[in-house]
Amino acid sequence: MASKPKLLVVDDDNYIQELLYDVLCQDYSLDKAEDGNTAIEMIDDNNFDLILLDVMMPHKNGFQVAQHMINSKNNTPFIFLTAKYTTNDRVEGLELGAEDYISKPFFINELKLKIQKKLDNQMKINLRDKRLQLVHHNTVTPIGVIYGTIQLQTQLLNVMKSICNQTTTDNDFYLIDKTSMNNINQEMTESIQWMNHAIQEIINNSKNITNLYNQKKIFILKEKISLDIFIHQMITNNSPKKLNHHIQEPIPQVLIAVDIKIMNSVFHEILDNCILHNNNSNPFVSIKAQIYFDYLIISFLDNGIGINDEDFEHVFQEFWTGYEELNHTRGQGLGLFLCKKYINAHNGLIWIEQSHKSFGTNICFSLPILKDTNSE
Repeated sequence: MASKPKLLVVDDDNYIQELLYDVLCQDYSLDKAEDGNTAIEMIDDNNFDLILLDVMMPHKNGFQVAQHMINSKNNTPFIFLTAKYTTNDRVEGLELGAEDYISKPFFINELKLKIQKKLDNQMKINLRDKRLQLVHHNTVTPIGVIYGTIQLQTQLLNVMKSICNQTTTDNDFYLIDKTSMNNINQEMTESIQWMNHAIQEIINNSKNITNLYNQKKIFILKEKISLDIFIHQMITNNSPKKLNHHIQEPIPQVLIAVDIKIMNSVFHEILDNCILHNNNSNPFVSIKAQIYFDYLIISFLDNGIGINDEDFEHVFQEFWTGYEELNHTRGQGLGLFLCKKYINAHNGLIWIEQSHKSFGTNICFSLPILKDTNSE
């Protein structure tokens, strides 16, 4: 179950605090502070989604609290509650980042609408920031591969130069033995392949992320492959070393058409979750493939901690990280969200078949089977 947005009500008037609690407690989780100093302590120690901030208070007024938030780089949105509403006050509030004032006495419906509007706007800002982080992550990682490859090629050229200097006969010619040349050539070829792969990854990631957030079709490049080869290749490429796996036999003898690179991402994410959310000393996953009418269903049953029934609908949502604190893991909350997009792009579905604290989680996805081996 999704948690309620967390609000802090800062006001020295007990009547206002009780009134706000009565009208807002059903939709929001509420904390309260009666003066500016208490508010600052609570703001520094907690993460609030929104702050309702009175202007006229003892010790520190609302403007001073807002200034403290700016100085401490706290971007929590706030709305001023005030009976003091002069032009100078409004200008000062705007300079501190307040977009809204609620004048006392206020209308409850107006307050509720402004709170919801502020929270909706903040959610859009947070979503934008997370998406920018995703773009940054998916660009920096392959660029790091390219940079490392360039460094490796530089080292190989230095090795070649060193060997040549040791075997030179005159100033016009260099000699290098065939074995050394073959070794250097092989490493250079491999490093160029890494670089090409990284560049293609940047291009594909950019296309897919752009299409993903523009609600356009994800770019996929399908190729035919037998299911047996596909499953063993995916497991070999993506199974973490600490994860024990078992592929149930027999594997149906059918052909499928998939984007290998994208499906590598899907398998990597699912298998990675099998070990990330697993408290067993011997993490394990059983992979099974079966035919259901015109579709192939692949399931991954692990021995991890499982997922609560009420969270089934949230698992594939963007930025959902419901088990981060419980499992001491950190993620972007995008893995299974992207898996769903990728599987849907293959005209398939992904879902949780079953999950229990004692039996782990069974993630399944479906893919169409190629009926005609000559079709794409």
